[in-house]
Amino acid sequence: MLGGKKNNQFAKGGHTLFDHAVEIQGTVTFGGTLDIEGRVIGDVLAAEGPDAQVNVREKGMVEGEIRAPKIIVNGKVMGDIYSSKHLAEYLTNLLG
Repeated sequence: MLGGKKNNQFAKGGHTLFDHAVEIQGTVTFGGTLDIEGRVIGDVLAAEGPDAQVNVREKGMVEGEIRAPKIIVNGKVMGDIYSSKHLAEYLTNLLG
């Protein structure tokens, strides 16, 4: 993915929210926790490290691939999901 932790600006993470009014087109690379309530058209990729987590909220949608250690899906995903630690799907539409 992106180099070692020393050179990786995403390694420390944080908490990011894509609100319901947000639509992003392209690849999203993140560290920490990413909550998606809006729409992502493109891939969602966690930076190196064991702690990154993606939460696709009830009204959230991803049209692309998701790769992260921890993934929780309550919304819609149209694409493949790759989780190295934990994957939870709750009353969701997985269309990939």
